[in-house]
Amino acid sequence: MQPTKFFDLRNKTIVFEPGVIIRPKSGSFSSSSQLFQLIRAQNVIIEGDGATFKMNNGQGKHALAIYKSNNITVRGLTLRESGGDGIYIAGDNNTGSYSQNITLDNVVSTDNKRHGLTIISAEDVYIKNSDFMRSSGSTTEVGVDLEPNNSSDRLVNINFDNCKFEGNDSSGFVIGTRSLTSSSTPISVQVKNSEFRGNDRSPHSSRPRTQLQLSQGSHNNPVTGDVRFENVEFNQSGNKIIFTKLSAKSYKVVFKDCSAENVSMNGRDPVIELQSLGVAQTMGGFTFENFKMEYDADVPFMRLQVPSNDIVKDIRGTFTIDEPNNNGLEVTGGYNTSNNQNVSINYKHIN
Repeated sequence: MQPTKFFDLRNKTIVFEPGVIIRPKSGSFSSSSQLFQLIRAQNVIIEGDGATFKMNNGQGKHALAIYKSNNITVRGLTLRESGGDGIYIAGDNNTGSYSQNITLDNVVSTDNKRHGLTIISAEDVYIKNSDFMRSSGSTTEVGVDLEPNNSSDRLVNINFDNCKFEGNDSSGFVIGTRSLTSSSTPISVQVKNSEFRGNDRSPHSSRPRTQLQLSQGSHNNPVTGDVRFENVEFNQSGNKIIFTKLSAKSYKVVFKDCSAENVSMNGRDPVIELQSLGVAQTMGGFTFENFKMEYDADVPFMRLQVPSNDIVKDIRGTFTIDEPNNNGLEVTGGYNTSNNQNVSINYKHIN
């Protein structure tokens, strides 16, 4: 198949027979070619039914790209071995554009060179029963990357349910809002009933070693909003499971009824690291409600990395910890916890 673009497709269902494999035609793809693109499509269903979009060993760019489209459903499709992302969702070249009402159901995106899924600008996205696995071969190599390109992009009502982020060379999931500002549309992202397993296998030296990364970029004018992880499991992690670099003015993050098992197995990383952003001079905006951990490494369950002149604020947490060394909360960087504002981190060991 040659690189294929569908412009302004309306009210169509595209059905692939079970077992069909769509592959690039030899000699037809450059490094920027995309296998299957929907551009300004509306009311389109792609029924994979076990079909596969398979690039030739990292050739080309994205396997499936959706640009400024509305009411798109993709079901039962596997996307693999692209030179870029398995799935890419964005607006078009017009400022402020985005895709809307996108559903991915029973999708597998695996062995892609950059990301399993990238969302640049979208609203009302529902992703369920899907796996994002084994991204490898670039500097980023993550399962899912939510990372707008400019301040007019948006991440609104982005939902993951019963998904797996597994075996990616870098993080399983990244939210990076460096291009958004306080005047951007507030973000809203939810991940529930999902699992992180065995990510962060061999990240590029420029990447933090973690299963989940949340950041705002190196500026002090962050986008606001809400990010929520509920009933999420973190398993089999050599390094930390959560790394954040957010000011207290940025989007708020809630972890509810989450768990971690066999994590920080390298014996060096804390399970969770919340790091201050120097330019902001504040760090916070986190809630950890009923977070359970079980691990053997002699490391703290949480580290706050904060310089002496910063302020930690608006962090609340309840943790139950089963580990043999009874490590407590660790604070590094010279910070004095007497400067805390609205901080309550409670934990108990049950070993």
